[in-house]
Amino acid sequence: MLLSLDIKNVALITHLRIEFGRGLNTLSGETGAGKSIILDSLSFALGSKGDKSLIRSGEAAMSVEAVFDVSGDAETLKFLEGMGFEDNLVIIYRTLGTDGRGTIQLNGRTITLSMLRDLAGRIIDIYSQAEHISLLKPSTHLKFLDGYGGIGNLPQMAELSKAYEQYREAVRQLKESAPSEDRDRLCELYRFQIEEIERAALSEEEEAELQRIQGRLNNVERISDELKQALGFLKGDGGISSLISAAKGIVYKCSRYDNSLAPIAERLESAAIEIEDIEATVNDYLYNLEYDPAEAERVEKRLDLIKNLKRKYGRTISEIHGYLEKIKAELDRIENSRQYIEELEGKKTLLEGRLYEFSAQLSQKRKEAAERFKKEVLDNLSELSMKGCSFEVCFDEFPSRGEVAKMITSSGMDRAEFFISTNKGEPLKPLARIISGGEMSRFMLAIKSIISDTDDIDTLIFDEIDTGISGDTATAVAKKFAAISQRHQIIAITHLPQIAAMADVSFLIEKREAGGSTQTFITKLSGGEKASEVARLIGAKDLSSHALLHAREMIAWSDSCKGQFRRKKGEA
Repeated sequence: MLLSLDIKNVALITHLRIEFGRGLNTLSGETGAGKSIILDSLSFALGSKGDKSLIRSGEAAMSVEAVFDVSGDAETLKFLEGMGFEDNLVIIYRTLGTDGRGTIQLNGRTITLSMLRDLAGRIIDIYSQAEHISLLKPSTHLKFLDGYGGIGNLPQMAELSKAYEQYREAVRQLKESAPSEDRDRLCELYRFQIEEIERAALSEEEEAELQRIQGRLNNVERISDELKQALGFLKGDGGISSLISAAKGIVYKCSRYDNSLAPIAERLESAAIEIEDIEATVNDYLYNLEYDPAEAERVEKRLDLIKNLKRKYGRTISEIHGYLEKIKAELDRIENSRQYIEELEGKKTLLEGRLYEFSAQLSQKRKEAAERFKKEVLDNLSELSMKGCSFEVCFDEFPSRGEVAKMITSSGMDRAEFFISTNKGEPLKPLARIISGGEMSRFMLAIKSIISDTDDIDTLIFDEIDTGISGDTATAVAKKFAAISQRHQIIAITHLPQIAAMADVSFLIEKREAGGSTQTFITKLSGGEKASEVARLIGAKDLSSHALLHAREMIAWSDSCKGQFRRKKGEA
Protein backbone atom coordinates (compact mmCIF):
# COMPACT_ATOMS: atom_id res chain seq x y z
CA MET A 1 0.00 0.00 0.00
CA LEU A 2 1.28 3.47 -0.92
CA LEU A 3 1.34 5.47 2.33
CA SER A 4 2.76 8.76 1.16
CA LEU A 5 4.33 10.65 -1.72
CA ASP A 6 6.70 13.56 -1.13
CA ILE A 7 7.53 15.71 -4.18
CA LYS A 8 10.01 18.60 -4.33
CA ASN A 9 10.83 20.95 -7.22
CA VAL A 10 8.97 19.07 -9.95
CA ALA A 11 7.44 21.37 -12.63
CA LEU A 12 4.94 23.66 -10.84
CA ILE A 13 5.37 21.81 -7.54
CA THR A 14 7.63 23.42 -4.96
CA HIS A 15 6.83 20.89 -2.25
CA LEU A 16 3.86 18.57 -1.90
CA ARG A 17 3.29 15.76 0.56
CA ILE A 18 0.33 13.47 -0.05
CA GLU A 19 -0.72 10.88 2.54
CA PHE A 20 -2.92 8.24 0.94
CA GLY A 21 -5.43 5.97 2.63
CA ARG A 22 -6.89 2.54 2.11
CA GLY A 23 -9.60 1.91 -0.43
CA LEU A 24 -10.33 4.34 -3.25
CA ASN A 25 -8.27 7.56 -3.36
CA THR A 26 -9.30 10.10 -6.01
CA LEU A 27 -7.39 13.09 -7.37
CA SER A 28 -9.45 15.69 -9.18
CA GLY A 29 -9.02 19.26 -10.33
CA GLU A 30 -9.14 21.56 -13.30
CA THR A 31 -7.28 20.58 -16.47
CA GLY A 32 -3.67 21.72 -16.19
CA ALA A 33 -3.69 21.91 -12.41
CA GLY A 34 -0.93 19.33 -12.14
CA LYS A 35 -2.57 15.92 -11.81
CA SER A 36 -0.34 14.42 -14.50
CA ILE A 37 2.74 15.88 -12.77
CA ILE A 38 1.89 13.96 -9.62
CA LEU A 39 1.60 10.76 -11.64
CA ASP A 40 4.85 11.54 -13.49
CA SER A 41 6.56 12.09 -10.13
CA LEU A 42 5.38 8.73 -8.82
CA SER A 43 6.49 7.03 -12.05
CA PHE A 44 9.91 8.69 -11.67
CA ALA A 45 10.19 7.35 -8.11
CA LEU A 46 9.37 3.89 -9.41
CA GLY A 47 12.03 3.82 -12.11
CA SER A 48 10.78 5.64 -15.20
CA LYS A 49 13.32 7.63 -17.19
CA GLY A 50 14.24 10.91 -15.52
CA ASP A 51 13.39 14.06 -17.48
CA LYS A 52 15.49 17.12 -16.61
CA SER A 53 12.83 19.38 -18.12
CA LEU A 54 10.59 18.51 -15.14
CA ILE A 55 12.97 20.20 -12.67
CA ARG A 56 11.34 23.38 -11.38
CA SER A 57 12.78 26.51 -12.95
CA GLY A 58 15.60 27.98 -10.89
CA GLU A 59 16.23 24.78 -8.89
CA ALA A 60 19.31 22.54 -9.13
CA ALA A 61 17.52 19.23 -8.59
CA MET A 62 14.18 17.53 -8.01
CA SER A 63 13.37 14.70 -5.62
CA VAL A 64 10.54 12.28 -4.97
CA GLU A 65 10.02 9.98 -1.98
CA ALA A 66 7.42 7.19 -2.03
CA VAL A 67 6.67 5.15 1.11
CA PHE A 68 4.95 1.75 0.88
CA ASP A 69 3.71 -0.66 3.54
CA VAL A 70 4.40 -4.23 2.32
CA SER A 71 3.82 -6.03 5.63
CA GLY A 72 1.08 -8.21 4.16
CA ASP A 73 2.92 -9.17 0.99
CA ALA A 74 4.94 -12.33 1.66
CA GLU A 75 6.43 -12.51 -1.85
CA THR A 76 7.66 -8.91 -1.77
CA LEU A 77 9.10 -9.39 1.71
CA LYS A 78 10.96 -12.46 0.46
CA PHE A 79 12.25 -10.47 -2.53
CA LEU A 80 13.42 -7.66 -0.23
CA GLU A 81 15.13 -10.17 2.05
CA GLY A 82 17.06 -11.41 -0.97
CA MET A 83 18.23 -7.82 -1.51
CA GLY A 84 19.35 -7.59 2.12
CA PHE A 85 16.34 -5.67 3.48
CA GLU A 86 14.12 -6.89 6.31
CA ASP A 87 11.72 -3.95 6.70
CA ASN A 88 7.93 -3.86 6.35
CA LEU A 89 8.21 -0.27 5.11
CA VAL A 90 9.68 0.42 1.67
CA ILE A 91 11.02 3.99 1.40
CA ILE A 92 12.08 4.83 -2.16
CA TYR A 93 13.96 8.12 -2.58
CA ARG A 94 15.10 9.32 -5.99
CA THR A 95 16.70 12.57 -7.16
CA LEU A 96 17.69 14.10 -10.49
CA GLY A 97 19.87 17.17 -11.02
CA THR A 98 20.10 19.62 -13.90
CA ASP A 99 23.46 18.00 -14.74
CA GLY A 100 21.64 14.71 -15.42
CA ARG A 101 23.01 13.01 -12.32
CA GLY A 102 20.79 11.42 -9.73
CA THR A 103 20.55 9.04 -6.82
CA ILE A 104 18.28 6.11 -6.00
CA GLN A 105 17.93 4.89 -2.43
CA LEU A 106 15.89 2.17 -0.82
CA ASN A 107 15.53 2.52 2.95
CA GLY A 108 18.63 4.71 2.99
CA ARG A 109 20.82 2.41 0.90
CA THR A 110 21.79 3.09 -2.70
CA ILE A 111 20.38 0.66 -5.28
CA THR A 112 20.49 0.36 -9.07
CA LEU A 113 17.73 1.41 -11.48
CA SER A 114 17.12 -2.21 -12.52
CA MET A 115 16.68 -3.22 -8.86
CA LEU A 116 14.20 -0.38 -8.39
CA ARG A 117 12.17 -1.36 -11.44
CA ASP A 118 12.10 -5.00 -10.37
CA LEU A 119 10.77 -4.01 -6.95
CA ALA A 120 8.25 -1.52 -8.38
CA GLY A 121 6.66 -4.18 -10.58
CA ARG A 122 5.89 -6.19 -7.44
CA ILE A 123 4.16 -3.49 -5.40
CA ILE A 124 2.26 -1.26 -7.84
CA ASP A 125 0.54 -1.20 -11.22
CA ILE A 126 0.08 2.11 -13.02
CA TYR A 127 -2.49 2.03 -15.79
CA SER A 128 -1.68 4.85 -18.15
CA GLN A 129 1.06 5.40 -20.70
CA ALA A 130 3.72 4.61 -18.08
CA GLU A 131 5.90 1.53 -17.91
CA HIS A 132 4.60 -0.17 -14.77
CA ILE A 133 1.77 -2.08 -16.41
CA SER A 134 2.03 -5.77 -15.61
CA LEU A 135 -0.73 -6.56 -18.10
CA LEU A 136 1.43 -5.40 -21.01
CA LYS A 137 3.89 -8.20 -20.30
CA PRO A 138 2.76 -11.47 -21.93
CA SER A 139 4.76 -13.33 -19.29
CA THR A 140 2.16 -12.24 -16.70
CA HIS A 141 -0.91 -13.39 -18.62
CA LEU A 142 -0.64 -17.01 -17.55
CA LYS A 143 -0.29 -15.82 -13.95
CA PHE A 144 -3.54 -13.82 -14.27
CA LEU A 145 -5.33 -16.85 -15.71
CA ASP A 146 -3.94 -19.19 -13.05
CA GLY A 147 -5.08 -16.81 -10.32
CA TYR A 148 -8.57 -16.68 -11.79
CA GLY A 149 -8.85 -20.44 -12.28
CA GLY A 150 -7.27 -21.42 -8.95
CA ILE A 151 -4.69 -23.44 -10.88
CA GLY A 152 -2.07 -22.95 -8.18
CA ASN A 153 -4.24 -24.81 -5.68
CA LEU A 154 -4.74 -27.92 -7.82
CA PRO A 155 -3.03 -31.17 -6.69
CA GLN A 156 -1.44 -31.43 -10.16
CA MET A 157 0.35 -28.11 -9.56
CA ALA A 158 1.69 -29.30 -6.21
CA GLU A 159 2.95 -32.51 -7.81
CA LEU A 160 4.45 -30.58 -10.74
CA SER A 161 6.26 -28.16 -8.41
CA LYS A 162 7.74 -31.05 -6.45
CA ALA A 163 8.82 -32.91 -9.61
CA TYR A 164 10.20 -29.70 -11.12
CA GLU A 165 12.55 -29.11 -8.17
CA GLN A 166 13.73 -32.74 -8.35
CA TYR A 167 14.22 -32.37 -12.11
CA ARG A 168 16.30 -29.20 -11.73
CA GLU A 169 18.50 -30.93 -9.15
CA ALA A 170 19.01 -33.96 -11.43
CA VAL A 171 19.93 -31.66 -14.35
CA ARG A 172 22.38 -29.78 -12.12
CA GLN A 173 24.04 -32.99 -10.96
CA LEU A 174 24.27 -34.26 -14.53
CA LYS A 175 25.90 -31.05 -15.63
CA GLU A 176 28.44 -31.29 -12.84
CA SER A 177 29.10 -34.96 -13.59
CA ALA A 178 29.47 -34.63 -17.36
CA PRO A 179 33.02 -35.33 -18.63
CA SER A 180 34.99 -32.17 -19.40
CA GLU A 181 38.53 -30.87 -19.60
CA ASP A 182 37.99 -29.12 -16.29
CA ARG A 183 36.95 -32.39 -14.65
CA ASP A 184 40.01 -34.14 -16.09
CA ARG A 185 42.24 -31.42 -14.69
CA LEU A 186 40.44 -31.70 -11.36
CA CYS A 187 41.06 -35.45 -11.23
CA GLU A 188 44.73 -34.92 -12.01
CA LEU A 189 44.95 -32.31 -9.25
CA TYR A 190 43.21 -34.59 -6.73
CA ARG A 191 45.58 -37.49 -7.54
CA PHE A 192 48.61 -35.24 -7.04
CA GLN A 193 47.29 -33.93 -3.73
CA ILE A 194 46.42 -37.41 -2.45
CA GLU A 195 49.89 -38.70 -3.33
CA GLU A 196 51.58 -35.69 -1.73
CA ILE A 197 49.66 -36.01 1.56
CA GLU A 198 49.92 -39.80 1.81
CA ARG A 199 53.64 -39.77 0.99
CA ALA A 200 54.19 -37.36 3.88
CA ALA A 201 52.60 -39.87 6.33
CA LEU A 202 51.81 -37.16 8.85
CA SER A 203 50.92 -37.70 12.50
CA GLU A 204 50.30 -35.20 15.28
CA GLU A 205 52.55 -37.23 17.64
CA GLU A 206 55.46 -36.98 15.20
CA GLU A 207 55.03 -33.21 14.90
CA ALA A 208 55.24 -32.81 18.68
CA GLU A 209 58.35 -35.03 18.84
CA LEU A 210 60.04 -33.12 16.02
CA GLN A 211 59.40 -29.83 17.78
CA ARG A 212 60.96 -31.28 20.97
CA ILE A 213 64.06 -32.51 19.13
CA GLN A 214 64.44 -29.19 17.32
CA GLY A 215 64.24 -27.34 20.62
CA ARG A 216 67.05 -29.52 22.08
CA LEU A 217 69.34 -29.27 19.05
CA ASN A 218 68.94 -25.50 18.80
CA ASN A 219 69.88 -25.06 22.49
CA VAL A 220 72.68 -27.65 23.13
CA GLU A 221 75.15 -25.17 24.69
CA ARG A 222 72.55 -23.51 26.92
CA ILE A 223 71.26 -26.91 28.12
CA SER A 224 74.83 -28.11 28.84
CA ASP A 225 75.79 -25.01 30.83
CA GLU A 226 72.64 -24.98 32.91
CA LEU A 227 72.66 -28.75 33.63
CA LYS A 228 76.30 -28.49 34.82
CA GLN A 229 75.18 -25.75 37.18
CA ALA A 230 72.36 -28.04 38.38
CA LEU A 231 74.89 -30.84 39.05
CA GLY A 232 76.91 -28.44 41.16
CA PHE A 233 73.82 -27.93 43.33
CA LEU A 234 73.32 -31.69 43.64
CA LYS A 235 76.83 -32.89 44.58
CA GLY A 236 80.12 -31.73 46.07
CA ASP A 237 80.76 -29.86 49.28
CA GLY A 238 77.64 -27.99 50.25
CA GLY A 239 75.57 -29.78 47.60
CA ILE A 240 72.22 -31.37 48.18
CA SER A 241 73.76 -34.87 48.39
CA SER A 242 76.14 -34.00 51.17
CA LEU A 243 73.50 -32.03 53.08
CA ILE A 244 71.00 -34.89 52.92
CA SER A 245 73.72 -37.35 54.01
CA ALA A 246 74.56 -35.17 57.04
CA ALA A 247 70.89 -34.82 57.97
CA LYS A 248 70.39 -38.55 57.65
CA GLY A 249 73.27 -39.25 60.11
CA ILE A 250 71.84 -36.82 62.65
CA VAL A 251 68.34 -38.27 62.50
CA TYR A 252 69.67 -41.85 62.79
CA LYS A 253 71.66 -40.82 65.88
CA CYS A 254 68.55 -39.30 67.45
CA SER A 255 66.45 -42.36 66.66
CA ARG A 256 68.48 -44.30 69.22
CA TYR A 257 66.75 -42.22 71.87
CA ASP A 258 63.32 -42.14 70.18
CA ASN A 259 62.55 -44.88 67.69
CA SER A 260 59.68 -42.84 66.20
CA LEU A 261 62.38 -40.89 64.27
CA ALA A 262 63.53 -44.04 62.46
CA PRO A 263 61.00 -43.65 59.56
CA ILE A 264 62.28 -40.12 58.95
CA ALA A 265 65.83 -41.41 58.71
CA GLU A 266 64.63 -44.05 56.24
CA ARG A 267 62.93 -41.37 54.10
CA LEU A 268 66.17 -39.37 54.06
CA GLU A 269 67.93 -42.55 52.95
CA SER A 270 65.45 -42.90 50.07
CA ALA A 271 65.92 -39.22 49.17
CA ALA A 272 69.69 -39.68 49.10
CA ILE A 273 69.29 -42.68 46.76
CA GLU A 274 66.89 -40.66 44.49
CA ILE A 275 69.34 -37.71 44.37
CA GLU A 276 72.18 -40.07 43.43
CA ASP A 277 70.01 -41.52 40.62
CA ILE A 278 69.17 -37.99 39.38
CA GLU A 279 72.88 -37.13 39.38
CA ALA A 280 73.62 -40.23 37.33
CA THR A 281 70.80 -39.49 34.86
CA VAL A 282 71.91 -35.89 34.36
CA ASN A 283 75.51 -37.04 33.93
CA ASP A 284 74.43 -39.56 31.28
CA TYR A 285 72.37 -36.87 29.49
CA LEU A 286 75.36 -34.52 29.47
CA TYR A 287 77.66 -37.29 28.28
CA ASN A 288 75.40 -37.97 25.30
CA LEU A 289 74.48 -34.32 24.63
CA GLU A 290 75.93 -33.12 21.35
CA TYR A 291 74.86 -31.13 18.27
CA ASP A 292 74.14 -33.41 15.29
CA PRO A 293 74.00 -31.31 12.07
CA ALA A 294 72.51 -34.17 10.03
CA GLU A 295 69.71 -34.72 12.57
CA ALA A 296 69.06 -30.96 12.76
CA GLU A 297 68.72 -30.80 8.98
CA ARG A 298 66.37 -33.80 8.94
CA VAL A 299 64.12 -32.31 11.61
CA GLU A 300 64.04 -28.89 9.94
CA LYS A 301 63.15 -30.36 6.54
CA ARG A 302 60.40 -32.47 8.07
CA LEU A 303 58.88 -29.52 9.93
CA ASP A 304 59.08 -27.38 6.76
CA LEU A 305 57.18 -30.10 4.91
CA ILE A 306 54.47 -30.14 7.58
CA LYS A 307 54.26 -26.34 7.48
CA ASN A 308 53.90 -26.35 3.68
CA LEU A 309 51.17 -29.00 3.75
CA LYS A 310 49.30 -27.02 6.43
CA ARG A 311 49.45 -23.92 4.25
CA LYS A 312 47.94 -25.86 1.34
CA TYR A 313 45.47 -28.25 2.94
CA GLY A 314 44.57 -27.27 6.50
CA ARG A 315 45.60 -25.43 9.63
CA THR A 316 46.26 -28.66 11.55
CA ILE A 317 47.32 -32.20 10.70
CA SER A 318 43.81 -33.30 11.62
CA GLU A 319 42.37 -30.88 9.03
CA ILE A 320 44.84 -32.16 6.42
CA HIS A 321 43.63 -35.71 7.03
CA GLY A 322 40.02 -34.50 6.72
CA TYR A 323 40.79 -32.84 3.39
CA LEU A 324 42.48 -36.04 2.21
CA GLU A 325 39.35 -38.10 2.89
CA LYS A 326 37.18 -35.50 1.15
CA ILE A 327 39.19 -35.44 -2.10
CA LYS A 328 39.50 -39.23 -2.10
CA ALA A 329 35.70 -39.48 -1.99
CA GLU A 330 35.30 -36.82 -4.69
CA LEU A 331 37.89 -38.49 -6.93
CA ASP A 332 36.14 -41.82 -6.47
CA ARG A 333 32.80 -40.21 -7.38
CA ILE A 334 34.24 -38.61 -10.51
CA GLU A 335 36.21 -41.67 -11.65
CA ASN A 336 33.25 -43.95 -11.08
CA SER A 337 30.61 -41.54 -12.39
CA ARG A 338 29.44 -43.63 -15.36
CA GLN A 339 27.03 -45.62 -13.27
CA TYR A 340 26.12 -42.46 -11.34
CA ILE A 341 25.39 -40.62 -14.61
CA GLU A 342 23.28 -43.51 -15.91
CA GLU A 343 21.23 -43.42 -12.71
CA LEU A 344 20.78 -39.66 -13.03
CA GLU A 345 19.78 -39.95 -16.69
CA GLY A 346 17.17 -42.54 -15.74
CA LYS A 347 15.85 -40.30 -12.97
CA LYS A 348 15.75 -37.31 -15.35
CA THR A 349 13.82 -39.28 -17.98
CA LEU A 350 11.33 -40.49 -15.37
CA LEU A 351 10.82 -36.95 -14.08
CA GLU A 352 10.36 -35.59 -17.61
CA GLY A 353 7.54 -38.06 -18.09
CA ARG A 354 5.86 -36.99 -14.87
CA LEU A 355 6.32 -33.30 -15.68
CA TYR A 356 4.80 -33.78 -19.12
CA GLU A 357 1.82 -35.62 -17.66
CA PHE A 358 1.13 -32.98 -14.99
CA SER A 359 1.70 -30.13 -17.48
CA ALA A 360 -0.81 -31.66 -19.91
CA GLN A 361 -3.40 -31.99 -17.14
CA LEU A 362 -2.84 -28.38 -16.04
CA SER A 363 -3.04 -27.19 -19.65
CA GLN A 364 -6.49 -28.72 -19.98
CA LYS A 365 -7.61 -27.07 -16.72
CA ARG A 366 -6.27 -23.73 -17.95
CA LYS A 367 -8.13 -23.96 -21.24
CA GLU A 368 -11.35 -24.69 -19.39
CA ALA A 369 -10.68 -21.71 -17.09
CA ALA A 370 -9.82 -19.54 -20.12
CA GLU A 371 -13.31 -20.00 -21.57
CA ARG A 372 -14.92 -18.86 -18.31
CA PHE A 373 -12.39 -16.03 -18.00
CA LYS A 374 -13.12 -14.85 -21.56
CA LYS A 375 -16.85 -14.67 -20.89
CA GLU A 376 -16.40 -12.68 -17.66
CA VAL A 377 -13.91 -10.29 -19.28
CA LEU A 378 -16.29 -9.56 -22.17
CA ASP A 379 -19.21 -9.08 -19.77
CA ASN A 380 -17.17 -6.59 -17.75
CA LEU A 381 -15.94 -4.78 -20.88
CA SER A 382 -19.50 -4.45 -22.08
CA GLU A 383 -20.43 -2.74 -18.79
CA LEU A 384 -17.49 -0.36 -19.35
CA SER A 385 -18.65 0.82 -22.81
CA MET A 386 -16.37 -1.55 -24.73
CA LYS A 387 -19.17 -3.65 -26.21
CA GLY A 388 -17.51 -4.11 -29.59
CA CYS A 389 -14.53 -5.91 -28.11
CA SER A 390 -13.42 -9.42 -28.87
CA PHE A 391 -11.09 -11.20 -26.46
CA GLU A 392 -9.25 -14.51 -26.42
CA VAL A 393 -6.65 -16.24 -24.29
CA CYS A 394 -4.44 -17.67 -27.05
CA PHE A 395 -2.34 -20.70 -26.16
CA ASP A 396 0.72 -21.81 -28.11
CA GLU A 397 0.50 -25.35 -29.44
CA PHE A 398 1.22 -27.67 -26.54
CA PRO A 399 4.79 -29.02 -26.85
CA SER A 400 5.64 -32.63 -27.55
CA ARG A 401 7.07 -35.04 -24.97
CA GLY A 402 10.55 -34.49 -26.38
CA GLU A 403 10.42 -30.75 -25.69
CA VAL A 404 10.14 -31.02 -21.92
CA ALA A 405 13.77 -30.06 -21.30
CA LYS A 406 13.40 -26.92 -23.41
CA MET A 407 9.89 -25.83 -22.41
CA ILE A 408 9.28 -26.88 -18.81
CA THR A 409 8.87 -24.21 -16.11
CA SER A 410 7.73 -24.31 -12.51
CA SER A 411 4.16 -23.73 -13.76
CA GLY A 412 4.15 -26.27 -16.59
CA MET A 413 4.64 -26.03 -20.35
CA ASP A 414 1.90 -23.63 -21.42
CA ARG A 415 2.56 -20.34 -23.18
CA ALA A 416 -0.45 -18.02 -23.30
CA GLU A 417 -1.09 -14.42 -24.29
CA PHE A 418 -4.11 -12.14 -24.22
CA PHE A 419 -5.37 -11.04 -27.64
CA ILE A 420 -7.99 -8.33 -28.13
CA SER A 421 -9.87 -6.43 -30.79
CA THR A 422 -11.37 -3.18 -29.49
CA ASN A 423 -13.53 -2.62 -32.59
CA LYS A 424 -16.02 -5.01 -34.10
CA GLY A 425 -14.76 -6.64 -37.30
CA GLU A 426 -11.07 -6.04 -36.61
CA PRO A 427 -8.78 -9.05 -36.15
CA LEU A 428 -7.49 -10.05 -32.75
CA LYS A 429 -3.99 -8.77 -31.97
CA PRO A 430 -1.69 -8.95 -28.94
CA LEU A 431 -2.99 -6.74 -26.16
CA ALA A 432 0.14 -4.61 -25.80
CA ARG A 433 0.22 -3.65 -29.48
CA ILE A 434 -3.20 -2.15 -30.03
CA ILE A 435 -4.77 -0.91 -26.82
CA SER A 436 -4.77 2.81 -25.91
CA GLY A 437 -4.20 4.27 -22.45
CA GLY A 438 -7.90 4.78 -21.72
CA GLU A 439 -8.84 1.38 -23.10
CA MET A 440 -6.01 -0.20 -21.14
CA SER A 441 -7.31 1.33 -17.91
CA ARG A 442 -10.81 -0.02 -18.51
CA PHE A 443 -9.53 -3.40 -19.67
CA MET A 444 -7.36 -3.69 -16.56
CA LEU A 445 -10.33 -2.62 -14.44
CA ALA A 446 -12.32 -5.47 -15.97
CA ILE A 447 -9.51 -7.94 -15.24
CA LYS A 448 -9.04 -6.69 -11.67
CA SER A 449 -12.78 -6.97 -11.06
CA ILE A 450 -12.52 -10.66 -11.84
CA ILE A 451 -9.28 -11.57 -10.05
CA SER A 452 -9.09 -9.03 -7.20
CA ASP A 453 -9.13 -11.82 -4.61
CA THR A 454 -6.06 -13.56 -6.06
CA ASP A 455 -3.91 -10.70 -7.41
CA ASP A 456 -0.94 -9.91 -5.15
CA ILE A 457 -0.16 -6.35 -6.33
CA ASP A 458 -1.74 -4.16 -3.66
CA THR A 459 -1.71 -0.65 -5.16
CA LEU A 460 -3.34 0.23 -8.48
CA ILE A 461 -3.04 3.63 -10.14
CA PHE A 462 -5.61 4.51 -12.83
CA ASP A 463 -5.23 7.39 -15.27
CA GLU A 464 -7.26 8.17 -18.40
CA ILE A 465 -10.05 5.92 -17.07
CA ASP A 466 -12.50 8.74 -17.97
CA THR A 467 -11.72 8.75 -21.68
CA GLY A 468 -14.89 8.48 -23.74
CA ILE A 469 -17.26 7.45 -20.96
CA SER A 470 -20.12 9.08 -19.05
CA GLY A 471 -23.51 8.28 -17.59
CA ASP A 472 -24.21 4.63 -16.85
CA THR A 473 -20.68 3.59 -17.90
CA ALA A 474 -19.17 6.04 -15.45
CA THR A 475 -21.39 4.60 -12.73
CA ALA A 476 -20.29 1.06 -13.69
CA VAL A 477 -16.63 2.12 -13.46
CA ALA A 478 -17.22 3.69 -10.05
CA LYS A 479 -18.91 0.52 -8.77
CA LYS A 480 -16.04 -1.63 -10.00
CA PHE A 481 -13.59 0.68 -8.24
CA ALA A 482 -15.62 0.28 -5.06
CA ALA A 483 -15.57 -3.52 -5.36
CA ILE A 484 -11.84 -3.76 -6.09
CA SER A 485 -10.94 -1.24 -3.36
CA GLN A 486 -12.21 -3.69 -0.73
CA ARG A 487 -9.02 -5.70 -1.32
CA HIS A 488 -6.68 -3.27 -3.09
CA GLN A 489 -5.67 0.34 -2.70
CA ILE A 490 -6.74 2.38 -5.75
CA ILE A 491 -5.48 5.83 -6.68
CA ALA A 492 -7.50 7.29 -9.55
CA ILE A 493 -7.12 10.58 -11.39
CA THR A 494 -10.65 11.45 -12.44
CA HIS A 495 -12.95 14.04 -14.00
CA LEU A 496 -16.09 11.99 -13.30
CA PRO A 497 -18.44 12.89 -10.41
CA GLN A 498 -19.53 9.25 -10.09
CA ILE A 499 -15.95 8.17 -9.29
CA ALA A 500 -15.25 11.19 -7.07
CA ALA A 501 -18.41 10.45 -5.10
CA MET A 502 -17.30 6.85 -4.53
CA ALA A 503 -13.92 7.90 -3.04
CA ASP A 504 -12.85 6.87 0.45
CA VAL A 505 -10.20 9.61 0.40
CA SER A 506 -10.52 12.68 -1.86
CA PHE A 507 -7.82 15.11 -2.98
CA LEU A 508 -8.25 18.37 -4.89
CA ILE A 509 -5.36 19.57 -7.05
CA GLU A 510 -5.22 23.30 -7.78
CA LYS A 511 -2.90 25.75 -9.50
CA ARG A 512 -2.48 29.09 -7.70
CA GLU A 513 -0.22 32.13 -7.55
CA ALA A 514 2.10 32.07 -4.53
CA GLY A 515 5.33 33.90 -3.80
CA GLY A 516 5.37 35.54 -7.18
CA SER A 517 5.10 32.26 -9.13
CA THR A 518 2.50 29.71 -10.19
CA GLN A 519 2.47 26.58 -8.03
CA THR A 520 0.50 23.36 -7.73
CA PHE A 521 -1.19 22.63 -4.40
CA ILE A 522 -3.11 19.61 -3.13
CA THR A 523 -5.81 19.54 -0.46
CA LYS A 524 -7.30 16.54 1.31
CA LEU A 525 -11.03 17.19 1.24
CA SER A 526 -13.40 16.98 4.17
CA GLY A 527 -16.95 15.69 3.76
CA GLY A 528 -18.39 19.08 2.85
CA GLU A 529 -15.48 19.92 0.56
CA LYS A 530 -15.90 16.57 -1.16
CA ALA A 531 -19.55 17.38 -1.90
CA SER A 532 -18.52 20.75 -3.38
CA GLU A 533 -15.99 19.07 -5.64
CA VAL A 534 -18.50 16.45 -6.80
CA ALA A 535 -20.93 19.28 -7.57
CA ARG A 536 -18.24 21.03 -9.62
CA LEU A 537 -17.56 17.83 -11.56
CA ILE A 538 -21.29 17.43 -12.22
CA GLY A 539 -21.01 20.72 -14.08
CA ALA A 540 -22.60 23.19 -11.69
CA LYS A 541 -21.57 26.72 -12.63
CA ASP A 542 -22.15 27.80 -9.06
CA LEU A 543 -22.44 25.75 -5.91
CA SER A 544 -26.17 26.26 -5.46
CA SER A 545 -28.12 24.33 -2.89
CA HIS A 546 -29.59 22.22 -5.69
CA ALA A 547 -26.14 21.25 -7.06
CA LEU A 548 -24.86 20.43 -3.56
CA LEU A 549 -28.00 18.41 -2.81
CA HIS A 550 -27.45 16.36 -5.97
CA ALA A 551 -23.78 15.85 -5.02
CA ARG A 552 -24.71 14.73 -1.50
CA GLU A 553 -27.26 12.29 -2.94
CA MET A 554 -24.54 10.79 -5.19
CA ILE A 555 -22.18 10.45 -2.21
CA ALA A 556 -24.92 8.84 -0.08
CA TRP A 557 -25.72 6.37 -2.87
CA SER A 558 -21.99 5.63 -3.24
CA ASP A 559 -21.63 5.02 0.51
CA SER A 560 -24.56 2.60 0.37
CA CYS A 561 -22.98 0.82 -2.59
CA LYS A 562 -19.64 0.50 -0.76
CA GLY A 563 -21.47 -0.82 2.31
CA GLN A 564 -22.91 -3.64 0.21
CA PHE A 565 -19.44 -4.56 -1.05
CA ARG A 566 -18.05 -4.52 2.49
CA ARG A 567 -20.81 -6.85 3.66
CA LYS A 568 -20.09 -9.20 0.75
CA LYS A 569 -16.40 -9.14 1.65
CA GLY A 570 -17.25 -9.96 5.26
CA GLU A 571 -19.45 -12.85 4.18
CA ALA A 572 -16.65 -14.17 1.97
